[in-house]
Amino acid sequence: MTPAPAEEAPSPSSWPRTCTAGRIIASFHCFWNKTRRALLARRIEKVFTKEEILTLYFNTVSFGENLYGIEAASLRYFNKKTTGLNVEEAAVLTGMLKANTSFNPRLYPENALKRRNVVLRQMERYGYLQKEEADSLSTLPLKLQPTIIQICRSGKVIYGLGWE
Repeated sequence: MTPAPAEEAPSPSSWPRTCTAGRIIASFHCFWNKTRRALLARRIEKVFTKEEILTLYFNTVSFGENLYGIEAASLRYFNKKTTGLNVEEAAVLTGMLKANTSFNPRLYPENALKRRNVVLRQMERYGYLQKEEADSLSTLPLKLQPTIIQICRSGKVIYGLGWE
């Protein structure tokens, strides 16, 4: 019995065809995925109002640290419900939407302050704030409230105050 011949490695002349075929297939899949997403977005817009879509989004978006929804983030960082947030606190949470870890006010307070100020400037640009308001709010320090931390040890629940 003769051993099966070893498969030859593809020659360099066939690499462009392989790469091109891979790109065509990848772009084909990408095209169909984008088409499906666009169709889904159109269906969602027909069923829900823009306010309902935003509500669904804000109630499910991740704010890092296993926090999902703006209400959970508001309670975690400011110990307030969203209805009690002031403008600069709301700007901090809005800024976290771009990158929830990078702009986390507990982990990276400097980044969170810079991002908050960007959000405040955008609010000024689109007429939601006056220039004086945006300037005064931009100078305020970040005010995070302590949170109640729940630690489970050997079946007992211990509550403590911390900044985590």
